[in-house]
Amino acid sequence: MGIGLRPIGEENVNFPDIVEGRFSSEPVCYGRSNLDNHGKDPVFEDRAYQDMITVCGLWGYGIGIPLPMRALIPKDWEGILTAGRSVAVDHDIAMGMRMKDDCQKSGEAAARLAVLSISSGVRAREVDLSMLRGQLAASGCLGKDDRLLLERQKSDEIHEYPLWCTDAEELVRGLGSDAPGYYIRSVRAVGGAETAERLLGSENQNERWHAALALAITDESRDSDGRVEELLLECAQSRDGFVPKNGRKYINLRSISAISAIAGLAENGRLTDPGSAAKILTSLLNCAGDIASELPFEPYDLICDRGDLRFQYESHLISALAAIGRAAEGELGDKIRATLAEFFTEADSDGRRFEVTLMGTTGFRLDCTERLKKLAGI
Repeated sequence: MGIGLRPIGEENVNFPDIVEGRFSSEPVCYGRSNLDNHGKDPVFEDRAYQDMITVCGLWGYGIGIPLPMRALIPKDWEGILTAGRSVAVDHDIAMGMRMKDDCQKSGEAAARLAVLSISSGVRAREVDLSMLRGQLAASGCLGKDDRLLLERQKSDEIHEYPLWCTDAEELVRGLGSDAPGYYIRSVRAVGGAETAERLLGSENQNERWHAALALAITDESRDSDGRVEELLLECAQSRDGFVPKNGRKYINLRSISAISAIAGLAENGRLTDPGSAAKILTSLLNCAGDIASELPFEPYDLICDRGDLRFQYESHLISALAAIGRAAEGELGDKIRATLAEFFTEADSDGRRFEVTLMGTTGFRLDCTERLKKLAGI
């Protein structure tokens, strides 16, 4: 999704608020979609999105997004309303509010708000919300079944508010399964860190690695002995080609989820041994081509060929190393920056570009070389 300007509304809808359960109880309409920008370069998105999509693998989960009246009203402006793709939502939520039906609904809400404002002789922000909601309910714009929810698309799996798993036994079973994404995110949402911590020493590989992924995206630093970091690096180095069965289409390899989680730890200053992590990630970056050519692999929507596979490895490894370099002081930071500079110099001398296929195509590729250099600080 390209870079653009978004309005600041009287009220703004933000992705972290929605998934953490902070939302309007009296919206004028709902969006309902997964957070999809048709891109295969999630490494350029913000950390909240990467945690949800790359670490947890929840691309195939749709979200019911409540849109409040005041998100249609630009802050500190009079006589203008917004609708469609210009409502006051953040970049991540904009991905889930872009469908034609959702644009039509917000357009109707804005139109009815304008009529009520003019006919009542009041500012838009002063319009009787119950009257507006009543009109929208009568027209079907605000449906009786509309609500905040999380749904696994193309299935019967629906999670009502508070959205996430709160049962400790189910959480353990989910983290130990081949479809752990919903449960990885649940650990953060419901304060399940203590449950996940108990699994770090499990003999079950799924439980160990998935618990480490879950703990990496919690708000608290709970890795004083470096065990989470150790397991993530172990997972990052695995070459089993395992893709979790979290949903459909755009689920990344578990090893790449681990690399993204390490990047998140670095961004939040939570790595216990950044030097060791950088050494392992540098080794992986230097052999990413070999990994991509040797990994067990069947083409699917996110990764159409081994070129796409190599791009996912290299882009996330560059991101993780760059994050460690930014957080590091002195010699380590200098060494990482030199390593990344050398890596791109070699690629340039070989005439190699960092490209990834576009959604639904195999013949067209997006050149991300310059953006990756910028990400790396080159």
